[in-house]
Amino acid sequence: MQAILTSRLAQLSDAARELAGVAATIGRSFTFDLLAGASGESEDRLALLLDELWTRRIIQRQEEDAYDFSHDKLREAAAAAASQAAGR
Repeated sequence: MQAILTSRLAQLSDAARELAGVAATIGRSFTFDLLAGASGESEDRLALLLDELWTRRIIQRQEEDAYDFSHDKLREAAAAAASQAAGR
């Protein structure tokens, strides 16, 4: 299963994969504003990257302004990938 999750994340653009890592470190649910502050991305760029994550079914909308990963294992894989990238 880990290989499948890693493969799904590998299909993302580098920027979307990095954003997934930031989102994974935030925790279970995150808002657009929280993610904007944590990522440093402009609102326009963040909207595009969130759309990529949503289209690829990495994240899903929880509430009007809240998002979460579509599966806990995807969050764990994104966090692990971010940790590995930070260690390089």
